[in-house]
Amino acid sequence: MKITHMRVNHRKNPLGYLLRNPIVFSWQVADPKGKFEKACRILISKDENFKNIIYDSGPTKRNTPVLEVNLNLEPRTRYYWKVFVWDDTGNYTESNISWFETGKMNESWNANWITPDWEEETCHPILTKEILIKNNISKARLYGTGLGLYEIKVNGQKISDELFLPGYNAYDKWIQVQTFDISKQLKHGKNKIEVLLGNGWYKGKFGVMEPREKIYGDKFLFLAEIHVEYEDGTKDLFVTDDTWEALPSPIVNSSIYDGEMRNYYEIPNIKWKTRIINLGFENLVDRLSPPIKIIEEIKPIKYIKTHRGERIIDMGQNMVGWVRFKARIPKGHEVVLQFGEVLSDGDLYRDNLENAKQEFRIIGDGIERIYEPNFTYFGFRYVKLIGFENININDFVGCVIHSEMERRGYIKTSNWKINRLYENILWSQKGNFIDTPTDCPQRSERLGWTGDAQVFSNTALYNYDCVAFYEKYLYDLWQEQKDNNGSVPMYVPALKFKQNPKRIYVGIGSAGWGDVATILPWHIYLHTGDKSILKKQYDSMKAWVDFIISQDDGSRIWKRGSFFGDWLALDSRDPNNKFGSTPMELISTAFYAYSTYILANAAKILEYKEDAEYYEKLYEEIKEAFKKEFITPNGRVASDTQTANVLILKFKLADEKDYKRIAEDLVNKIIMAKGHLTTGFLGTPYLCLVLSENNYHNVACQLFIRDDFPSWLYAVNLGATTIWERWDSILPNGEINKVSMNSLNHYAFGSIGEWMYKHLVGFQIDETNPGFSHAIINPKPCKFIRWVKGELNTISGTYRCEYKIINNRLIKIKVEVPFNCTATFIYPDGDKKEELMPGNYEFDYIPEETFEENFSLNSRLFDILAHPKGRSVLLKYFSLLLENYSPNFSDLKDKTLDEFIKFNAGLFFRNEMLNILEKELSEINIYEI
Repeated sequence: MKITHMRVNHRKNPLGYLLRNPIVFSWQVADPKGKFEKACRILISKDENFKNIIYDSGPTKRNTPVLEVNLNLEPRTRYYWKVFVWDDTGNYTESNISWFETGKMNESWNANWITPDWEEETCHPILTKEILIKNNISKARLYGTGLGLYEIKVNGQKISDELFLPGYNAYDKWIQVQTFDISKQLKHGKNKIEVLLGNGWYKGKFGVMEPREKIYGDKFLFLAEIHVEYEDGTKDLFVTDDTWEALPSPIVNSSIYDGEMRNYYEIPNIKWKTRIINLGFENLVDRLSPPIKIIEEIKPIKYIKTHRGERIIDMGQNMVGWVRFKARIPKGHEVVLQFGEVLSDGDLYRDNLENAKQEFRIIGDGIERIYEPNFTYFGFRYVKLIGFENININDFVGCVIHSEMERRGYIKTSNWKINRLYENILWSQKGNFIDTPTDCPQRSERLGWTGDAQVFSNTALYNYDCVAFYEKYLYDLWQEQKDNNGSVPMYVPALKFKQNPKRIYVGIGSAGWGDVATILPWHIYLHTGDKSILKKQYDSMKAWVDFIISQDDGSRIWKRGSFFGDWLALDSRDPNNKFGSTPMELISTAFYAYSTYILANAAKILEYKEDAEYYEKLYEEIKEAFKKEFITPNGRVASDTQTANVLILKFKLADEKDYKRIAEDLVNKIIMAKGHLTTGFLGTPYLCLVLSENNYHNVACQLFIRDDFPSWLYAVNLGATTIWERWDSILPNGEINKVSMNSLNHYAFGSIGEWMYKHLVGFQIDETNPGFSHAIINPKPCKFIRWVKGELNTISGTYRCEYKIINNRLIKIKVEVPFNCTATFIYPDGDKKEELMPGNYEFDYIPEETFEENFSLNSRLFDILAHPKGRSVLLKYFSLLLENYSPNFSDLKDKTLDEFIKFNAGLFFRNEMLNILEKELSEINIYEI
């Protein structure tokens, strides 16, 4: 028995992070002898030998996957902790020693903010200082931050592999301070400290409103203290002050959007002094952002010379980061790398970048170097090379960057298109999780849109352990709410301009966007069982709901506001309408109800009794008002859009007796759309979920497996390696859609991943036992997929589920439940269940429905219509009936083709015609989409 995955606030050995009480500890047990954790004990000490213990839980029982501890911590102090676990067979084990270390906390600063003392900014500066280390070091820490971005070297070597420090956040609200252990970098004697500064989000070109530069400030700034403890017990302190100097770097300019410009040929032979800037210290906060790093490297797959003479390398994957390359660039000669996502007519297409240049420009000095940018990143698959004499693609490597997070989920199926779709979801998450969950990584936007973050959050948490990543985003969100009467901006951080700090380019919080304030903390809680996230975000959650109340005229219908609707839905007759056709008030009131429901439940969990009663009563009032306004007495929805039905089913906003009718009507709307979805950003995440949850799993599978427009696999057919912003970002003929706002790396529609985990594989959260200490495993096979394998590394342990369809009838299922967990296994048809203890299980199951490989007259009409080849056959014989005979559309979902023919065309369809039709259908393999 071994203890693994030891975490503090969902971080491994956190150094200098903001630690707010309660602090949560978690771990897992590998290779157990027993099945359950009978008791545990956690010790926390200020020394590795555990002689100075500050906390001892004593033998205790965990009721959730985390253990909450309130501690009085000291600044700049390392704490050690270990865990003891007893299992139900009497076995006992002790963990290895883990640690966490505090940063500056609220300690006062001896250092000063410094900036180059120059009259005019000519390049990106390198701040430098020589310090003398007098003795052998036992411990050395650098506490610092810079604006916009900074990178530190000690004696010529970077002290960290982190990128884009101090991160991207609302700098006018808080500035993150990083802590670095530099004990090994410093040496006895003279040591040179160098700090390269960049523009970044703080002062560079950024944002969607003009002017786009110097949003938070207009100066390069740096602040640092170096605390040294010697082996003889003495100490030294080195700080930033006006004795530091500034040197020119080769970087002439850098921009998140435009890229980076370097000139090695004409570096000014000059040195500047530095001066102290009184920026203050009140906004300094120990860091929350996980590190941004180069996580993986990929090689180009192809070198292309286009018909126009462009020279392009193809990375084979739409990625985020840059290419690192080796070259000797002649003196005074310029080379340019331009980045784009797609080729159009054989050449690099960059119009969808809007006004982002996305390029890396270098003027050489004749010395061979390895080149890569410091303060920018690109969203791209293709790189156009300009000015290069000889090109060898082996000299180039793609550096894939994103915030550090551990993989949680894995899905693989018998269908390569689905596997590619799943990979596309992962790549879009990685590419947009760069300190803030952004909408896109390539054009002149890259903002932390709250709606995108909200709709994708459950899928994101299944894919990766991104709790720490989201904690930082939610902290930022709450800082912004404080200025807006609880309203949530449309993107976070909400950009402010130094020239007019009170002007905020956000509207009143939009339904589905602002609800990230309640939905995201709730999802984190369900995935982890960690109540502390609800406690830390409770004021934010409450402020958001109270803001909606302030917009409520007493009717409990949310009418006032600035709404995005069901963004990019396909149910409007106006092609220029991005908001969809679902009534704004229906959407806003549905989310009003859902956020209030979540808040009431959070209040109950945190034992805020008065709030729980108030918001529960409010929720019931909203639900009643919603039913009166949007649902007729006989259970019909007062909107003809798919999204309207989807939201009602997801948020449980009807009477129990009406859900069956509303689900049926949703299926009818899909049939009327010729078996397609028409949903946008707010309807799509829940569409397949509510179908599978309301006995229409086959319909969900039909939507999921489609590969014509609009569908998830349509993009896969056209070579997509990430999720697109629009269903038709590329047109069927392969041409790029020339509409405005067309990103090929936008994760919102990748929210189908949640359905894949929950229903295709079967990993479902038991909301009464969050954190997967008890899971619901309910795999629902799809007839188009012959086998599925899934794995989920939860905070409680690793679950596995896989199944295979044998001879179109038998389903063989394997399930694994981890130590200290239980699961309810529900058979695919939902007709029976079994309670599982930790261990491995195998089930043989024969469902009610066979999984035939070819269509016949006994196949369901809806299944044939959903298949492109099947539909073309039926249109050949029944085009008039299928296109215009709408009165019977409500019956199509349950009818076989034979029943449909007898009811609609029996008098005209002769037996010889039936035989021909059946022969044509029998030649269609339903799995070949």
